[in-house]
Amino acid sequence: MRTEGIGGSEAAGVMNMSKYSSPLTVAMEKTGRIKPDDISQEDPIIMGNLMEPLIRNNIVKPILKQRLDLDVEVIDPTHMYRSDIYPWMIINTDGFLIVTTKLKEGEEPGDCGTEAKLIGLELKFRSSYMLQYYGGRDGSEVMDSDYCQVQHYMAGTGLDEFLVFAMCGSLPVIRFVPRNDKFIIALVEEERKLWEIIQENNIMNFPAPNGSDADQKVVDHLGRPQSEEAAMIPQDEEKMVLHKYLGSEIKRLTEDRKRIQQEILMDMGIHKYGETDNMMVTNSRFPVTRLDGKRLRLEKPEIAEEYSNTTESSRFSVKER
Repeated sequence: MRTEGIGGSEAAGVMNMSKYSSPLTVAMEKTGRIKPDDISQEDPIIMGNLMEPLIRNNIVKPILKQRLDLDVEVIDPTHMYRSDIYPWMIINTDGFLIVTTKLKEGEEPGDCGTEAKLIGLELKFRSSYMLQYYGGRDGSEVMDSDYCQVQHYMAGTGLDEFLVFAMCGSLPVIRFVPRNDKFIIALVEEERKLWEIIQENNIMNFPAPNGSDADQKVVDHLGRPQSEEAAMIPQDEEKMVLHKYLGSEIKRLTEDRKRIQQEILMDMGIHKYGETDNMMVTNSRFPVTRLDGKRLRLEKPEIAEEYSNTTESSRFSVKER
């Protein structure tokens, strides 16, 4: 079913808001040209699958009550959904919540009554290192991939709010994400255009690579150089000129940065720290241990050979004819 539409986990790639995916990688995967990496046996995925029912049924409700004094009913997911309005849009939530809130006196429906609201639930399992991307436990930020995913779900379900409940290590992070209609309009349009490209299945019309590591894998997958004959690609001459210019600029900027660093170090002298009214610089030293490969190959060539791996590399260069 996942191959017959675009899912929430792919929304960030469609919007160019993920370093692990892109419009090009989504198109290549949906048309079967490349297979997505199989991460089903990686420890975080295994732990996430084991922990998801436990977190949903035993932790979400008491944490929301303790921290926010919210009364909720947790609904387990039972189906994968497809949008009636956007038929390519697949919704596979981690559940739903019925959030009950007390109404103030004079509010509808009825004085001092309660109001129940249905919202979506998305569970995430992250390392403690990822807490920084949520702005800390009490911050208000949410990862781009989470944001795109729940906006995709809200577009498909019509819900107005989702709870992203992230376990960063052992620390629960709570983020209520409201529906953003402006973002949803842009998301729906990008998904619609990409799905039409996928349905057409003409690789010549696929999205251009965006320079990410994900797209580099796609480019590498398309094939290694074999023919010694030159391909005539006049349409790429301006790109070649720009590539050559950018290479020169990178070299110049790298040299400028190194020169400026040296000037600052000269002014610091023997001091580890340097300060101005608005800036601070640190020059620290620390021991680094590395394997002396050259010595190992000279003195223990048999061991060096046993523990050496041969991989394929590539070199891309642009020059004038």
